[in-house]
Amino acid sequence: MQPLKLHQLRQPPPLHQHRPNGAPAPVGDTLVVAANAKAIGAVITVDMADSFDGFPYWWTNWNDWYSRIDKMIAAVKARPDITNIDAWEPWNEPDWTWPSASGVPFNEGWVRTYQRIRQSEPNQAIMGPSYSRWDVNWMRSFLGNAKATGTLPQVVSWHELSGWQQVTGNVRAYRALERELGISPRPISINEYAMPSEIDVPSSANHYVAQFEREGVRDAERAFWYEWGTLNGLLHNGRPTASYWMYKWYADQTGNIVKVTPTTSNDGVAAYDPGSRTFSLVFGGQSGDNSIRVDGIGAGLLRDRHPRVRAGLGTHHRRVRGDHAVVEPLHRHRREPHRPGRQPERQRRLPPDDHPEVTGAALETGRRLADERQAGGGPPLSRTMSSGSFQAGKDSAASGCSRPKHARPRLAAQDGGHRAVRQQGTHREVSGAGSPAAAQTSSSAVMPGQTAPACATAF
Repeated sequence: MQPLKLHQLRQPPPLHQHRPNGAPAPVGDTLVVAANAKAIGAVITVDMADSFDGFPYWWTNWNDWYSRIDKMIAAVKARPDITNIDAWEPWNEPDWTWPSASGVPFNEGWVRTYQRIRQSEPNQAIMGPSYSRWDVNWMRSFLGNAKATGTLPQVVSWHELSGWQQVTGNVRAYRALERELGISPRPISINEYAMPSEIDVPSSANHYVAQFEREGVRDAERAFWYEWGTLNGLLHNGRPTASYWMYKWYADQTGNIVKVTPTTSNDGVAAYDPGSRTFSLVFGGQSGDNSIRVDGIGAGLLRDRHPRVRAGLGTHHRRVRGDHAVVEPLHRHRREPHRPGRQPERQRRLPPDDHPEVTGAALETGRRLADERQAGGGPPLSRTMSSGSFQAGKDSAASGCSRPKHARPRLAAQDGGHRAVRQQGTHREVSGAGSPAAAQTSSSAVMPGQTAPACATAF
């Protein structure tokens, strides 16, 4: 976990009975995981419904449910060393797992559960509703009732399991719903994302991460489609998969977020660190040869006249002309899928006769984007990621500013939890072979005192 700088974990509660994805015994107890999470600076969301075994959950009765709530909260309070619980999540995917045997619809069940939690835990954040997908009518009904009963969640959550193409529109629809209902902006947790065909494809995961950055999602957790103990499929037989390296590159980014404008197929996350004068970009999506244009990277000076490129597929180099740079294939060849357990190529240098020459505007490193997000009511993005003045893909262009990145990603994992369809003793493993992986570029530039917007274009 340490190299990925995980910030958020989603785990089953203390004393739970849940056996995920065919595990022979309950795993992932918050009390067991908390110490390791704390050691890397990560916090935990407690998935309370995982107190029950089965999926959909094997509900008993209300008195038993209240007793479970009381016991799991008491178990955490009995451990003063556990200080990294971020939120209590009352239920998971209630749109299809809320038990009819409870005798009440989910909205009423939420009120009862929320009030029971508050009896013994008056201050900790409560997260919900954690629907299996975005549905504006479900969310309108839930939030309207929660507002009327004084049980609004402090963090709003739902799952994105229908393809990365839906994320931006869904997050914006939620923000519009907040305004419609007169609800103050809440942090958003997409606490399960990526369907089985996407989860181990680095470029697909990268599309999700890029949108989470742009739209101000507070945290996001990979859906748990794999056997437990694999860091949600990022490890296979204890070795990193192709997707692991995309997240590792993402975690390595520091400095300021840089705005990214995607194309239809390509997207990415970018960052500029003024301390090390390094610009970093992780991009992916479209197979074949692609070029990424980054404008405004400096006023004529590069600290490193041989910009470095790290690529998951193929070998790339950067050409610099005027005030922009183009990242393109150094050798055009058939691209092989990244095999799990094989580390991508790390650093390549430009040929001696192709030294970059850069003139033009400096990359802006101000806080404008973060300020705009806060002024608009949304929470500041809390990731060490970039959403920057780069543009990916064929036929695209972008411009923008940057904002500070936090010290670690809000990118998270759930391991030993459950997943809709993915649980129940059915375990589905997906290989990323055959799909384009993400690539990362990094370069160092001397930045003058003045600031100016940077721009990136992919073609």
